[in-house]
Amino acid sequence: MTDNEKLDLLIERVGDLQNHISDLKTDMTSVKGEVSGLKGDVSGLKTDMEEMKGELSELKTDMTSVKGEVSGLREELSDVKTDVQSTKMIMENEIRVNIQRVAEGHLDLSRNLHEAMKPSNTMEMLQIQVSVLESKVKELERKVS
Repeated sequence: MTDNEKLDLLIERVGDLQNHISDLKTDMTSVKGEVSGLKGDVSGLKTDMEEMKGELSELKTDMTSVKGEVSGLREELSDVKTDVQSTKMIMENEIRVNIQRVAEGHLDLSRNLHEAMKPSNTMEMLQIQVSVLESKVKELERKVS
């Protein structure tokens, strides 16, 4: 191969290299644009993550508050249960017995009332009979006159 042919080959190859370099530059420009876009996206993600961290911190604070309130409610519920048990015991041991006593007393009063009403019932029956007899006597007097 002659020197001219070698030179032509070198020039051709340098031209190819220049084309490849030009393509690489174009690709690098494109990559730079995409990297710039990714940087913006990453920056946005960082901002979002910081916001989420803040919200998570607020959530933790709220949960601590809720835990305290639930603990208080549990204590109050325990007190209510104790009060209900006490009320049940009072109802069982005192009120039920007293209601039975009142019922027994009422039964006695009812019996006494019925016994006291017997003479009154007899008196009413006698008044009815007298009234019937009076009407018969008046009728007989009318017939006789």
